[in-house]
Amino acid sequence: MGGGGELGFPKQLAPPQRRALHDRLTVLNHGQAQQILDELSGRMAVAQVKNPLRYCATLIERAVQEARAPLFRRPRLILTGGAAETVAPLLRIAWGREDDLVLRGLAVLAGSAHGL
Repeated sequence: MGGGGELGFPKQLAPPQRRALHDRLTVLNHGQAQQILDELSGRMAVAQVKNPLRYCATLIERAVQEARAPLFRRPRLILTGGAAETVAPLLRIAWGREDDLVLRGLAVLAGSAHGL
């Protein structure tokens, strides 16, 4: 997730739910991820959300659909992190899985910082 600091999760979420959402939101930039969490917080403030992960999965699917227009094609959705197995069954759109995507990205950044 690019820049922006820590994400603000709804206080009602249990730690495993926070971890699952954090891992799932890595496919989005920080601003998009925070918008999804803000939407979830707002919904939880006015109504019971029985399945916060499913609710966020639906919002992520919408974000992918919205990204399609400026790209003129469907963006590739990649799951990464420990909660990928938890979130994958909730998605109704095609996705791929890259378990070490974040580590590979950090390696690229580290290499470019050292002129490699």
